[in-house]
Amino acid sequence: MAKPRYRIINTDLTPSYHVMARCVRRAFLCGYDEFTGRSFDHRKDWIIEQLARLSHAFCIDILAYAIMSNHYHLVLRVNLAELSAQSNQQVVERWLSVFAGQPCHRAYLNGEMGDEQREAFEQQTVQELRKRLGEISWFMNKLNQCIALRANQEDQAKGHFFEARFNSQALLDDAALTACMAYVDLNPIRAGIAEQLADSHYTSIKQRLEGLNPHTPKTQPSSLFPKLCRFDPSTHADALPFSLEAYTQLLEWTAKRSWPIQPGAIKGRIPNLLLDLKLNPVQFKQHLPALSKSHSHWLGSTEQLQHIALALAQRTVKGIGKLTAIS
Repeated sequence: MAKPRYRIINTDLTPSYHVMARCVRRAFLCGYDEFTGRSFDHRKDWIIEQLARLSHAFCIDILAYAIMSNHYHLVLRVNLAELSAQSNQQVVERWLSVFAGQPCHRAYLNGEMGDEQREAFEQQTVQELRKRLGEISWFMNKLNQCIALRANQEDQAKGHFFEARFNSQALLDDAALTACMAYVDLNPIRAGIAEQLADSHYTSIKQRLEGLNPHTPKTQPSSLFPKLCRFDPSTHADALPFSLEAYTQLLEWTAKRSWPIQPGAIKGRIPNLLLDLKLNPVQFKQHLPALSKSHSHWLGSTEQLQHIALALAQRTVKGIGKLTAIS
């Protein structure tokens, strides 16, 4: 039986999540569809543009993304510090940047409310909007809704465009977070449509690498890109606790090995990031493909998963068998 969303996405347990949405129809979300003979590559720009809007409105960091032919992956983290730092006016302004809103929202911003009405509005409506700006469900609902409406209009079709709201996996520790980010950024290479990171179009690693050199020609058509979470080895709360150089080294090291995983020892220098996270390189490599087949809602060390089971008053949770390899 499906679990309620609030039992899967719970920021009291972890702020970081891997989410994925897949197209329900045979017609592709993006890319070239051999069945119809049509190309839907332009829809990738729709997703990039919408992610850019949402990343500046919601207090949710985008850690990684990859847009594939009939699905897309995101690694998201709720930024609780940013959310609490927003003034009441900023909350309403952010909300109206992506939602139509109501007349009372604009009346509040224009100073057209009396003192009592304004106080009631701030205590009820603004606090509800603040909560929503930190909820992944609202983020994903707006993203999928906009893409589905445009695609249905273009296809002259009705009904569902995505097979479900979205799938989500909670990332409970830095090891699970790093493994999931690597899995997402390496999706084009794993699928055989790219040979190296520089060819992995419509991924967060491609965007990050192009951003290192302002003179590098942008191969992605869209001029507006999502706001990505930054790297900072000093482990600031609003950044990833390692460097982009270390993360790129991990991706390149992983990408040089063949897919699927071949038995035997892994040669070459072990990336520093694996050593810092105390991850076995062979197990790390074996773990990445398993993420695509895993139906577990929680990813992390055995100890973390046992803690989740205790917090949810369950004897066990899906994921312990999947994550012991990177514990």
